[in-house]
Amino acid sequence: MKDVNFYDKESGTYSDKRYPKIVSSYNQFFFTERLRIVLKMLDKNISEKKNLSLLEIGCADGIVIEKIYENFRNVFSSIAGIDISPEMIRVALEKYSGKPFTFKIRSDFSDALPKDVVVEIGVINYADISSEFRFAYDYMKTDSIYIISLAGTNSLWNRIKKGDKGFNNFLSYQEYEKEIRKNFDILLSSSVGLFIPLIWKLPALARIIQPIETVFRPILPNCFHEKIYLLKKK
Repeated sequence: MKDVNFYDKESGTYSDKRYPKIVSSYNQFFFTERLRIVLKMLDKNISEKKNLSLLEIGCADGIVIEKIYENFRNVFSSIAGIDISPEMIRVALEKYSGKPFTFKIRSDFSDALPKDVVVEIGVINYADISSEFRFAYDYMKTDSIYIISLAGTNSLWNRIKKGDKGFNNFLSYQEYEKEIRKNFDILLSSSVGLFIPLIWKLPALARIIQPIETVFRPILPNCFHEKIYLLKKK
C-alpha cells in the first residue's frame, strides 16, 4: 500500500522518475501521456476563459500544477495543490516558491470558496471512492469540471502483472462509472496505458510503438491501465 511514508520517501525524485524529457520505460510513458491527455481535456474546456480557480487533489511535488500553469497561465487566477505527504508539500513549496501557487497538507486544507476546476489523477484507487468523490463535490461549483483517473481491473497491465497492486479499490470501469454517475455527469473519457510486454527493454523502439495505442483506445478501452474522465457536477 502506498502511504504517507512512501510518498515522503519519493518526494525528492518524484518528478524526475515519472516525467523525464525523454521517456525510457512504460511507467514514464504512462505518466507523461496521462498528463498530455489531461492538458488536452482542459484545453477543450477552459482555454477561452479567465480568472478561474484550480484545486489539485494529490499534487505530489507540484509537477502537474506547474504543467497546467505553463499551458494556461492566463486562465487561472488561483491555483492550489494538496497532498497527504508533508515532504511532497515541502518540496513543492521549495520548487515553485516564485510561482503563484498555494500548497498545503490535505489535513490542513480548508477553503470556503468552491473551485472552477478540480484535478485528481493517480489518487482515487488508493482511497475510498465515495469519500473522494464527496470531497471533490463539496469544492465544486454547479458548472465546475472535475478530471480524475482510475485504474481498471480488466486491463492488460492487471492481467499480466500478477500479485497485489496495492490499491484500496480496484474495479472495472463499468463499476466505477456506476459510482461516478451518482453525483456527476461524464462529459468525456479517454483510455491510457496499453501495457505491451517487453517492448520497453528497447526504449528507442518502444517510443515508436507505444504511441500506436491511440488507435486502440476507442475499440479496446477496457484493456488500458487507466481511464481519464472529465466530469461535471450534477
